[in-house]
Amino acid sequence: MTQMGTQRIATKWRRYGAKLLRDGAIGPVKEIYAWTNRPAGWWPQGNPRPEGSDPIPEWLSWDLFLGVAPSRPFKEGYTPFNWRGTIDWGTGAFGDMGCHMLDVPFYELQLGRPLTAYCTPVKPSTDQFPESESVVMTYAATPKTSKSGLTLKWFDGGQFPDFKAIGLPTGWEGGKEAEDVVKGDGGVILVGEKGIMWFPIEHAWARIFVDGKVVEMKPEDLKSSNHWHDWIDACLAGKKDACASPFEKAALMCESLSIGAMSSLDPGKTLQYDETSCTFSNSPVASAMLKRTYPSGWKVENL
Repeated sequence: MTQMGTQRIATKWRRYGAKLLRDGAIGPVKEIYAWTNRPAGWWPQGNPRPEGSDPIPEWLSWDLFLGVAPSRPFKEGYTPFNWRGTIDWGTGAFGDMGCHMLDVPFYELQLGRPLTAYCTPVKPSTDQFPESESVVMTYAATPKTSKSGLTLKWFDGGQFPDFKAIGLPTGWEGGKEAEDVVKGDGGVILVGEKGIMWFPIEHAWARIFVDGKVVEMKPEDLKSSNHWHDWIDACLAGKKDACASPFEKAALMCESLSIGAMSSLDPGKTLQYDETSCTFSNSPVASAMLKRTYPSGWKVENL
């Protein structure tokens, strides 16, 4: 039994949003917009590789921390949190927050691997992911999307979608009810053929808009579950479907987000992803980061 740590998926707010998507509340979905304030104020991105080295703390096994990543000197600040912005170890804001924000849309819309990815970065770096970026990814059609497929547009580090152009009424551009909170911590908007859904990260109910007006509806309280207890219960009962984010679904989402994150390594270019070879067919630079050359002692046989 497996369960990815996207804990918010167990909340009553996201469970309700999932049901709306499952029931086709906005029809086949053609676009997803997602934004986060990360990494700004959370961890560094867009900087060159730090020079020199610092003494390795007694409590830290630096070799174990490096794992399959290329060797480099220890520097204070890498641990315990800021490593996520470094290309060798993390996936930047896209991978870090995307899994918490896009899990429900990915699962309910049955999205697979992306066909293409295009990144527009601000302050790119060869050591860290960009200070901020926008990424556009395209997906093949599924039974839950538009027949022409789906486009995902991601924004982070202070970049945001054009909320007015998307069609949200004034005062609903990404915040709490009755507040004009455009930026906030982040959010997700899904554009369907029958309407638009504002899908919060948590602590607010999903809302539906049709023709620029709020659809009045009473949210169905599906109750929150406990993400950790769900996994234990699934183990005890031997029922995989008790887990909301099992690896069978989560791994595919993570692969997709990693592809989006790695598109920043070859920006300003529509990268074509080949899922058979797990490479970008037109970008050796970005492809090089999708697979590892394992150091001695770290190679996994038959992998």
